[in-house]
Amino acid sequence: MHELNYINKPSIRTLRSDIRKAYELGATTIELIWGENQIVIEWNGSNKKWIGSGWIGRNGGFDLANELNIRESFSKQFNDPIKFLKDHFTIINVK
Repeated sequence: MHELNYINKPSIRTLRSDIRKAYELGATTIELIWGENQIVIEWNGSNKKWIGSGWIGRNGGFDLANELNIRESFSKQFNDPIKFLKDHFTIINVK
């Protein structure tokens, strides 16, 4: 579990940055706490997706978890650049 406590209200940029760092460290549960407000993002192994709950200001855990799911999906697509090129482009030889 990765827990972060904020003294001042964090911006969306700060939240995204901290979530990214926790993700890269391999955290499966990320708690972001600001006073009585908190966001919890957890890896759901059965769905193979991140789920989120809670709020800090206008920033919701559900939305931040979805961003993490999109990021993970996007990075998997580009792990094999040759496959990506073959799936998205028609390669022709011109002589």
